[in-house]
Amino acid sequence: MPLLALVLVVAVVLGLTTSRRVAVIGTAAATAAAYVAFTWAVVDGRGDDPVWLLALPALAGASGLWITQRLAGNRATRTS
Repeated sequence: MPLLALVLVVAVVLGLTTSRRVAVIGTAAATAAAYVAFTWAVVDGRGDDPVWLLALPALAGASGLWITQRLAGNRATRTS
């Protein structure tokens, strides 16, 4: 679960500090890393992880990209 929080933190930090392109790429990379980790947790067979866990990084990624777009867009209109 800390990976999901990390995706959202990356989205906020990059959305506030970098260009929109860099923010979206960084958030997408964090989402991909979280998705790989969750997929590995489900398929490794070491626990009873349910398959629906794979929806969590997708939701975090979508939320992160929305946050990034809002913050980077708001910052761009303030500085123009």
